[in-house]
Amino acid sequence: KPVDSETWGKPTRGFRGGKGRDFASAHTGPKGVINDYKAHKRYQKQERTRKEAERQAVLNRIAKGATVSSAPSTQDPTTDLECECDGGSDCECDLVDDAFLAQYAELRVKQMQEAARSRKVFEVGSDMLVHLYHPENYACGLLNTQLELLARKLVHVKFAAMVAKEADASIEMADLPVVLIFRGQQQQEAVVDVGSRLDGEFTLERVQAFVQEQLGL
Repeated sequence: KPVDSETWGKPTRGFRGGKGRDFASAHTGPKGVINDYKAHKRYQKQERTRKEAERQAVLNRIAKGATVSSAPSTQDPTTDLECECDGGSDCECDLVDDAFLAQYAELRVKQMQEAARSRKVFEVGSDMLVHLYHPENYACGLLNTQLELLARKLVHVKFAAMVAKEADASIEMADLPVVLIFRGQQQQEAVVDVGSRLDGEFTLERVQAFVQEQLGL
């Protein structure tokens, strides 16, 4: 039986004796189909708004603490985006997202550049400490451990370690650990048997005090 505005959505007779099915719709006729389509588009818009709010929240958490102002733009990365289109093929939602992400990336680059400029810069090669050691010397192992930790604190001082016999074949095991102090690429001092200078206490505090004393820090 032909389907028209009168029969649309009403139970139909089963095929070959089968039971009829009810395909009732909330809206009938062409106008009802259009209303259903508009309702679907409204739902899609609500979903886009919700997802955008979630995305903004994540990006705001990532950028929390940023103090660098971004260049003027048509879109503020801290505001919610709202698409005014109908979700068709000409929708510019994706273009808006790309513009936002580009602006956010620019903001992060500027922030990192400002952080890099604010760091203290020290003259290369101004101070250097070289530890001459033997891999089987217990005191050398203790000193190497503390110097590795100290290098993370005194970032403007260069720390290096070298097998003693490779630097000077005449160095005896009893002389180790040996520390060489350089300033401006010139050797200033050589400290033999550092363990005795530390009274056998290879703690970070004692080693740091010793290094600062030798370098005049």
